[in-house]
Amino acid sequence: METYTQWSVVFGEQPTAAKWNILGSNDARFNSVNTNAATGWIDPEETWNYASASSFTVSGDKTAKYASGTKIKLNQSGDKFFYVLSSSHSGGTTTVNVFAGSVYTVANAAITGNYYSYADAPQGFPTSFALTSTTNSTLKFYMVGKVGIVSGWAWKQLAVATSDTLTVTTGVTFLDIISGHGQFLGYKTGAITNGALENAGLSPTRIYKADLQIVFATSAIIMWYQVDNSNLGDYGAASIEIKGVFA
Repeated sequence: METYTQWSVVFGEQPTAAKWNILGSNDARFNSVNTNAATGWIDPEETWNYASASSFTVSGDKTAKYASGTKIKLNQSGDKFFYVLSSSHSGGTTTVNVFAGSVYTVANAAITGNYYSYADAPQGFPTSFALTSTTNSTLKFYMVGKVGIVSGWAWKQLAVATSDTLTVTTGVTFLDIISGHGQFLGYKTGAITNGALENAGLSPTRIYKADLQIVFATSAIIMWYQVDNSNLGDYGAASIEIKGVFA
């Protein structure tokens, strides 16, 4: 909450320079509040300190302020944006765990220009963050409230007669899974290049069955499917989505 310094004058009094300075300071703070309200960002009026590449600390118990899903903006040689995954308090210090896919990390450096937001779309905040997966995939991450969502595409060369599996390690570790969904889109002769699935000319034929399992321990999506023997060597592609919570 913004605070202002009280001051007063009596009728006919000429305010001192100190009082004029207070008035100017209050006015500047008022203008700052209005500007932040328009952008959706709130100035916490507190210092954030680096804790790790995915967390920062702040004095006091601020777990209610930095609940899962809160949006974060900070500056370290440029603006960075994050989602809060969780926060915890111990010994008078709150640790805030943040995530921005493979786009941003917290640097071991001073944090300035720090803000938080509960708005749906505060100014400058990305609609999603790209993820780096250990498999052929194009994945993104975003949150709706406290729910984290991983969605995108994945593909694999079909090498086993009758059935095969596709394992996608998302790089996101959920505390609990709400739902998961996978749908095979078909196959394509020749390799599928990264990011080109929508225009890959996928054929829906000869893909008979798809099933999806969520592997909690490895933060992965495993799909099992059946294929026609004549389809071996081609590339199977699927759309995937998984929803979960972090706290």
